[in-house]
Amino acid sequence: MIDRERGVQSTLMSELPLMQSMGQIEDRLASVAEQLPDAECGTSRWGDMCIRHRSRTVATLERHRHGLCLVVKAAKAELPALLASDRYSVAPYVGRYGWVCMRLSSRIDWREVEEMVAMSYELIGQRR
Repeated sequence: MIDRERGVQSTLMSELPLMQSMGQIEDRLASVAEQLPDAECGTSRWGDMCIRHRSRTVATLERHRHGLCLVVKAAKAELPALLASDRYSVAPYVGRYGWVCMRLSSRIDWREVEEMVAMSYELIGQRR
C-alpha cells in the first residue's frame, strides 16, 4: 500500500525499525557461537557465515528464495513440529539429513535462534 503523503510504501516503512542489517545479524550470531565450547565463526565454501564445532558445520546463515535463513540441524523428534510452522522449511541439499531453514524475518527471535544453534551444536558434537 502506498502512503500518498510520503510517496513510499507504508508497509515497508512500518518494518524498517524492526529490521537488522546483515552485519548486526552476523555479530549477534558470533556472540551466540562464543557461548558454545570449541565453536567458532567462519565462512562456508560458498561465502556464507557459518558456525563450526571443530571442523563440522553447526549453522550457516544463507540467502534462499524465501529470504535470509539460518540453516541448522534439528533432532528427528523435533522435525514434524518445526516443519508444521511456516517459519521453517527443509533445507536444500541437506534436508534429508535433518537440516532445516529457519527463516529470519524482520523481527528475529534471538532466544529461538540460540536454542536452535544449541540443538544443532549438540547433534553435531555427538559421535556418529
